[in-house]
Amino acid sequence: HDLLQDDQGGFSREREVLAAQCGLGRARSILGALLDAALEDRGAGRKRLEADLATRGTGCTESEVRAALKALKQAGLVHSGPGRHGSVLTPRGQLFLESLDRGLYG
Repeated sequence: HDLLQDDQGGFSREREVLAAQCGLGRARSILGALLDAALEDRGAGRKRLEADLATRGTGCTESEVRAALKALKQAGLVHSGPGRHGSVLTPRGQLFLESLDRGLYG
């Protein structure tokens, strides 16, 4: 459910909200770590993401990761299941990540 999707189907609202709530750099790092986890067929819980971000030079505490994941989930860019299943990138999240990587954000 894309609560923050704008009328054109672009990502301007997501960029605005994520920039305010967790920062686009942190959001991009977390989305990238989730994509890597999916490609490597491994889980992506908060602790794993925290460790992955540290190796990328984007140090975040577990509470910062939790807050960013909450914002990303509200934007429909990640899905977090109940319990200890971790988070996964949604197809829209992958498109958003690609748009960030192409430099299409303000």
